[in-house]
Amino acid sequence: GGHGGRTGGERRGRGGPRVSQASARVLWAALLVHSVIEGLGLGVSTNASQLAVFVAVAVHKLFAALALAVALAQSGSAKSRTLFLLFAVASPTGVVLGYALHEHTGGAGSGVMTGLSAGTFFYISSVEMLPHLLRECRSKAAGFAAFAAGVGTFSLLAAFV
Repeated sequence: GGHGGRTGGERRGRGGPRVSQASARVLWAALLVHSVIEGLGLGVSTNASQLAVFVAVAVHKLFAALALAVALAQSGSAKSRTLFLLFAVASPTGVVLGYALHEHTGGAGSGVMTGLSAGTFFYISSVEMLPHLLRECRSKAAGFAAFAAGVGTFSLLAAFV
């Protein structure tokens, strides 16, 4: 997957595994699109759901940014700062576009954008991250339990926020 693991595109350096520039850019592109879509979801959300969406975006954005920063740093790309800056403005850009869409469509696009936002989050976590984590985990049961605890925690947060 694009979120880590040792593939043919990576090499080992003095500090451990190194990420190829191609792998880092694929991760950047995926997270950039995901960030714009999550921003769209936040931009079209109603007053009642804005806090819950914002909390979800803010919490996982930290981890996405950390993963991207590590991949870009390990890739040695001369354009790492520019790529990271573009990633940083992706969600706010999506919020502005989502708000404009919400105002223009009278809220008709809200469900679609929220669904796209949630769908990309679940895709990245379950298809890209979970298999890698379970491969690297010594105890598959413990790894799955940690994943389930994370899903449960955010489900409870969503129910009460």
